[in-house]
Amino acid sequence: MTIGSIEVLMKPPRCLVVKALRLAVGDTQQQFATRMGWGISSVVRYETCRTIKGAALIKMERLAHKKIFDDFSELLRDCIRKDCGIEDALFARMVADVDRKKKR
Repeated sequence: MTIGSIEVLMKPPRCLVVKALRLAVGDTQQQFATRMGWGISSVVRYETCRTIKGAALIKMERLAHKKIFDDFSELLRDCIRKDCGIEDALFARMVADVDRKKKR
């Protein structure tokens, strides 16, 4: 429930979620960059509040989902929906596309 801007204050900014997820999986920044297929500079920027969007956001959500970090997964899904203005069915197709590309 949102009362004024209280919901925004209760949810952490995306940069905190990136760092928290990295720490939750036990990775250094370099290990996390390798796991995600990013350069270390991207991890550093995402952790210092460069807005994470698009495919990178979906990859983060998939990692959180795979590792059963439900709170992270839910928060990242909310971010994806807000960024893209998408519904659940489209979101499911986008996730499937990312998973399919990852398996190649």
